[in-house]
Amino acid sequence: MGRIDAAQASVLRLFFAVLIPFAAFAVQWTFWAAIKPYVWFLFFPAVFFSSWVGGLRGGLAATAVSALLVLYFFIPSEHSFVPSDPVSYISIAIFLGLGVLFSISHERLRLANKRASDALEATRRGNTRLQEANDKITQLYQRTRELDELKTQLYANISHELRTPLTLILGPLEKMLEAPDLPARLTRDLDVMQRNARLLYRHVTDLLDVAKLEAGRMSMRYAELDLASLTRLTASLFESHTMNTRVSFTLELPRTLTAQVDSEKVQRILVNLLSNAFKFIPPDGKVELSLAREDGHAVFRVRDNGPGVPEAMRASVFERFRQLDGGPGRKRGGTGLGLAIVKEFAELHGGSADVAPAEGGGALFTVRLPLAAPAGAVVDARPVYLDSKLAQEAPGSAEAADAAPRDGLGSLEPGAGRDGLVLVVEDNPDMNGFITRTLASSWRVISAFDGRDGLEKALRYRPDLIVSDVMMPVLTGEGMVRELRRRPEMVDVPIIMLTAKADEALRLSLLKEGVQDYITKPFSSEVLLARVDGCMKERRRHAAELTETRKRFQATFELAAVGMAQVSVEGRWILVNQKLCDIVGYSREEMFGMTFQDITHPDDLASDLDMVGKVISGEIKTYSREKRYIRKDKSSVWTNLTVALVRDASGAPGYFISVIEDIQARKDAQEAVNDSLREKDVLLKEIHHRVKNNLQIITSLISLQCAGISNPGELERAERLEWRIRSMALIHEQLYGAADNFASIDMAEYIENLAGKLAASFSGRNGKVRLHINAAPTLLGIDKAVPCGLLVNELITNAFKHAFDASRGGNLNISLHKNGSEAQLTISDDGPGFPEGFDIRDSPSLGAQLVSELARQLGGTLRTDNAPGAEIEVRFPLGKARRESML
Repeated sequence: MGRIDAAQASVLRLFFAVLIPFAAFAVQWTFWAAIKPYVWFLFFPAVFFSSWVGGLRGGLAATAVSALLVLYFFIPSEHSFVPSDPVSYISIAIFLGLGVLFSISHERLRLANKRASDALEATRRGNTRLQEANDKITQLYQRTRELDELKTQLYANISHELRTPLTLILGPLEKMLEAPDLPARLTRDLDVMQRNARLLYRHVTDLLDVAKLEAGRMSMRYAELDLASLTRLTASLFESHTMNTRVSFTLELPRTLTAQVDSEKVQRILVNLLSNAFKFIPPDGKVELSLAREDGHAVFRVRDNGPGVPEAMRASVFERFRQLDGGPGRKRGGTGLGLAIVKEFAELHGGSADVAPAEGGGALFTVRLPLAAPAGAVVDARPVYLDSKLAQEAPGSAEAADAAPRDGLGSLEPGAGRDGLVLVVEDNPDMNGFITRTLASSWRVISAFDGRDGLEKALRYRPDLIVSDVMMPVLTGEGMVRELRRRPEMVDVPIIMLTAKADEALRLSLLKEGVQDYITKPFSSEVLLARVDGCMKERRRHAAELTETRKRFQATFELAAVGMAQVSVEGRWILVNQKLCDIVGYSREEMFGMTFQDITHPDDLASDLDMVGKVISGEIKTYSREKRYIRKDKSSVWTNLTVALVRDASGAPGYFISVIEDIQARKDAQEAVNDSLREKDVLLKEIHHRVKNNLQIITSLISLQCAGISNPGELERAERLEWRIRSMALIHEQLYGAADNFASIDMAEYIENLAGKLAASFSGRNGKVRLHINAAPTLLGIDKAVPCGLLVNELITNAFKHAFDASRGGNLNISLHKNGSEAQLTISDDGPGFPEGFDIRDSPSLGAQLVSELARQLGGTLRTDNAPGAEIEVRFPLGKARRESML
């Protein structure tokens, strides 16, 4: 069987906890005669064990079950849940309280045991993990030691393997340099090779010494000698450097100082200390070397007035590979082993080395060496002096006398085959000279010796190509590239980077910054020439394409039918075409000395500046507006101005592009139209006045005529004529009131006005008529509005006259809707309707004939129906109808 889970175990504990009271009940029932009257005798231990087995839930359940069993079976009266003696309730309450206490206590004990068990298990797991971690740390430590030993062995192997070929290089070089009548160019190249081979020999020797020190195989060769004399000999290695510079080098030595030391290692200590001092002092700096006897020790002190050693670095400056100015921007080269060798060589003697700040600034290095060799050490009679190759390569002697000129100005004059300018940025004088000489045969070349110098020369001389090292003082090559690419004028200048680091991440970073090529040192002159030539050809091709593009742009710019200009953010004219000059009357030369503010009309200047500010802030991208410029002859000219802002790569405002269209002729024509419209308005007012008066006179005359007519037929015709003229007057009034469009009228508004006036006119002769108007806004031109208005008048008048009488009112429904390109007019009533067989188109009635004619003028159709009452529907197109006489 499989293992039960936690939930199943909890259910089982609860079951057994509840089962215990029943077991107690069975025992007590069996022996009740002997136990009586102690009703709780077996149930107290039953509840105790139930809470121990089932915890809080089991204990509470067992308590409740036990109380019920005792109350029903053992407390009088039996077989009843109501005891005969009320005092029994007290015993029940006591039992329940103790049962709850048992349950809570056991639950707490169970939880405490579980926490203790969990803690014990966690401790066990923690110990296991700790043991595993310790095993891993042990393995890593052993692996680290193995790697450290392999690294030491690698240093030793590499150093040994390199020293042999370097010796074979230096030997033949020295013989070749001793030969008479060597050409100057060959001598210069051999000198460069010798200096750099010696420098490489020194670095290899340092690595070999470190390997020996780490392996514990560095031996001491003590000899008794004069330390003062040895110090003077070592200091003389730096005389050539001090003679050619403004550096001050002073010695403070006793006449003699006898000591038992390893002479070669003492010389290495002095060479490294002095090299370090000369490396960090300014061009007119000072270096002091002193030797003294103190408490049985020889004490060397080297003091300089350079930048000193920061306090945070004093404890670590003697560590291997530690450099004060490490990183790609360091000012001085080196491996970071010189001071480490000083300290370890001093400690091999039983001495010490430390650094402190010097008085007046700079650093003070102190080395203490015992004057006597350790007891039992073999002391030779003859000392072993420093390797001649190391002595010849003391820092200061490696200055490149024939490198590129320190002012950086090579040949700037054009010559045969030298049609491009190359800037070489390299801090190593020998490498700078090598690159400069390699390129000088094909191009004009200038040199710079750090990133800041290279940046300044690039901006000053605008080279066609830049060749730069990556690791340089003041400003790194990467930093120089980043600064150059931020300048618009240097964005497309090709750059070739040189580096001794085969670093793929660095290469990708430089390519992303806009570098065209990347050459890893060492490289041959042929490779350099090929890369530079390829970049220069690509540069010339791009220049030719750019020139052609500029020519096309200039032609388009000048031939444009509108004025075009480039304007600075401050408003200065940068570039203008001839059309703009013609518009404002100024020459190009005059425009370049002005701003757009100078020729903008005063009334337009404030709004113009406001729009410019919105474009610069990014609130709007472009703007177009009509504005006036002040011409040279002081007259104003209307233009349509469109302005857009061009931003640089960083998003900062660069310059505006402006398009200026001369719209003076259009403005003059518009003014003429406005004058004509003003004249037309005066004429329309006069016509409206005369038509309104004439229609009023005609209506009055007809009203007077109606008053004298007794014949009903004649009276009806006169009244119809009066309402037709009134309808025309209403149409005319609404046409004139439509100020936006005199040639159109909203028929919905006309129907509302006309129906209301007709209802008021007929109110005395008809019963109460209820109007229901449902007219959608429908604009009709004057050719449609007049016949439609007369048609509506005729139909509503007919309805009032024939559908309703004085004794009976009714409903009159008027609707007007548009259905696509068609209008639908419907007028219906609930009167007696049309006579049987009635056709309005064949009716002899003058009104019916007029309705048919008006519908024909509208180009529409008529339909009559009884449903119930009379209904007339007219459908007509909204397009232009034929112009025909309506009367």
